[in-house]
Amino acid sequence: SRGLPLPALSSPVVAAYFDELGERLSPSSVNQHLSGVRQWLEWLTRAGVLPLNPAAVVRGVRLSRQEGKTPVLEREQARRLFSSLDGLEDVVVRRDRAILAVMLYDFVRVGAVVRMRVRDFQELEQTAWLILREKGGKERRLPAHHLVREYIRAYLDVAELSPRHARAPLFQSAPGHSKVLSGKPLDRSAVLGIVKRRCRDVGLPAAICNHSFRATGITLHQENGGDIEAAARLAGHADTRTTQLYNRTSRQVSW
Repeated sequence: SRGLPLPALSSPVVAAYFDELGERLSPSSVNQHLSGVRQWLEWLTRAGVLPLNPAAVVRGVRLSRQEGKTPVLEREQARRLFSSLDGLEDVVVRRDRAILAVMLYDFVRVGAVVRMRVRDFQELEQTAWLILREKGGKERRLPAHHLVREYIRAYLDVAELSPRHARAPLFQSAPGHSKVLSGKPLDRSAVLGIVKRRCRDVGLPAAICNHSFRATGITLHQENGGDIEAAARLAGHADTRTTQLYNRTSRQVSW
């Protein structure tokens, strides 16, 4: 919009652009936008369009945050939600319960949940493991919480998914309220719909989202005396300060 050709871009120009952007966007949005621009210009540099990446030395907005903004469930609310799904043979209900359990008890991101296949749930004699493919192409293997193992096994049994379906999506859609699995994976928005519907059915806050279960799981882990480094390993965080943002044990959740 300023009529600048790409070769005219310089670090001061990029910095000035983000100063203006900061007048109408939040600091976190500015930093996210800067990351995208920086990666785009880096690609142009590797392609030989630019000699140097002018955004490489531009610094983002410094943020100091003691805890994240994701709404979390209180212990009793989580218990009420899962109690509403217990004892039902419906394949969709069992699927939904297993999904919520994976996000809550093993702190798994929804993106990794929807990418799971049947073979990514591995049972041994006394334990079970989850194989996760997370953002950035990372693959992780972590032990399944005993309730995660119980709920996934109950879902697989009623869905009639066995090792011969190893490559099939683990959590499949059931379109049109048919109660019949389609063979196609759920996506993130579909999981969000599940979360909203199940929470609404038991009178939980409308603000609860997919990420709330990850934050709630970490909070409950810390309330029970869990080690923050162990929580960081389960969550896939390289730095415990990131994990600490999810920990809400220092305050009572209010709505």
